[in-house]
Amino acid sequence: MAKTADAVSLLKEWSTWLVGIETLAIGLTGELLIDLKCGEGALKIFGPIAISLFLVSICSAAHLLVALPAFSLRYPEIENGEDFLNKDAFVSNICWINKISLLDLVNLEMYPFLLGIVSFIVGLILTVHPPSLLFLLAVIVLALFALFRAISRRRNARQLL
Repeated sequence: MAKTADAVSLLKEWSTWLVGIETLAIGLTGELLIDLKCGEGALKIFGPIAISLFLVSICSAAHLLVALPAFSLRYPEIENGEDFLNKDAFVSNICWINKISLLDLVNLEMYPFLLGIVSFIVGLILTVHPPSLLFLLAVIVLALFALFRAISRRRNARQLL
């Protein structure tokens, strides 16, 4: 038997660090958009998208951090090898809130963060080197392919457990 507090502590640390990195990324994106006058190219479009995705991730992290103390009280010990992330994050009288697992909150924090990083990098590259439309389409298709592949691998891993 392992203590849930250890796993929850690691999840809290990961979430806290990710929020710090996202705050830095929002500041850097804002600096590039306002002070350095890079807001004339593709970063003018991809920058606000990246900031919005970072804010979604920060809100998810807030919900995750709110759920962790009550979660560790509800499940004080977990079996070794038991997937605690699939357990309910909240207990509420509202039925749809009871279906939200910790894994849902972790995914809602992680994927917008990754998409925000990709959006920022693509916007920066396209601002510095404006490409053809075909290149832009290829980058978007490759990014979507990588995202769907990561999601399918996660689903397959979850089914094996």
